[in-house]
Amino acid sequence: MTHIRIGLIDVDSHNFPNLCLMKLSAYHKAQGHQVCFWSPLFYFDVVYKSRVFTDTYSKDNITVKNAGQVIKGGTGYGYGPDLPDEIEHSYPDYSLYPQYSETAYGFLSRGCPRGCGFCIVGGKEGLQPIEKTVIDRCVRLVYRELALGIGSGDMPLLQDLYEELLKQPEPEARRVATALELYCTGSLNLFNHPTNVQTDARVVCIVLKGMGENLRKIAMHITNEFVTSAVNTNHAEGLATWCYFDEFHILLRDPLTASYFVAVWKMLRKKGCVPSALTQNVKDLLASREIEAILDNTDFMILLSQAQSDRAILAKQLGISEHQLSYITHSNSGEGLLFYGSVTIPFVDRFPKGEIYNLLTTRPEDMAHERKDE
Repeated sequence: MTHIRIGLIDVDSHNFPNLCLMKLSAYHKAQGHQVCFWSPLFYFDVVYKSRVFTDTYSKDNITVKNAGQVIKGGTGYGYGPDLPDEIEHSYPDYSLYPQYSETAYGFLSRGCPRGCGFCIVGGKEGLQPIEKTVIDRCVRLVYRELALGIGSGDMPLLQDLYEELLKQPEPEARRVATALELYCTGSLNLFNHPTNVQTDARVVCIVLKGMGENLRKIAMHITNEFVTSAVNTNHAEGLATWCYFDEFHILLRDPLTASYFVAVWKMLRKKGCVPSALTQNVKDLLASREIEAILDNTDFMILLSQAQSDRAILAKQLGISEHQLSYITHSNSGEGLLFYGSVTIPFVDRFPKGEIYNLLTTRPEDMAHERKDE
């Protein structure tokens, strides 16, 4: 009989029981596997690394070289897949922590009132009921005059919501206001102003390049709301809306934005939205949990020349034959594969050089040549 050895790593410490590792231990022991905390002295078939906190509190400096597979999980690594049901509902293995053998742990409540910067529990658990109530109340108060057609008619800003929250008696309202402060009076208050963009123009280009990570997140959510509003407005007027999302693999990194794009591909298409995604990083794109739902609702796709590792991933994901792969192997500019429904067609597109080409090209040699001509 082949013995499978499972290693467990509590990245944060061994000072307090890790419920996830305890359930993994119980599950694997029930399968007849050998389970213990990881050691660099032995070979392990699978090693699980569990971490609750981010690098600010506990850095993952543990390098595992003696395992067939290393699986990382926990809020310290960001949002990720939950434990499978059969593991999640396993009775924890308390023998991992002999010092707590006469103790049992479980959830009496969910969420955390602290919102520490090194922990993502607050964001993962979401807003609590009282917080949702005060936000709903304040939003209705902020939009009251606009909805009734009285007052100046100006669109409310985050500042108006912030000030209304501060007027409320509940401590939860002040906590939400404090969270908003960074985006109202703090260093990330870029969107706390009336827009100077003509958002009803026929073509609107929104550029998020150069924004910091924190500002890019709120910018993406604002952009998503703008796209939804534009699609609804155009649909009511019998018009289609063409949306192009560049560097799509980056946009899928944020869980809320990723789930939004699934809705775009599934639902907004029914309102005349024609979404198109562009990316040069296939690995990161296909690593997203939402990409399968997006691809299932995609009718048209173009693949240009791909690196060897990316071709292998695409062949498995899209069912591309060896012969078809040859068209995206060391191919020239404008050559590749076109997918439309169940049809796959190789193509060659020699785009003529001229005024339109000069506007679209990003090739350094073309741009250098253009500057030389000037």
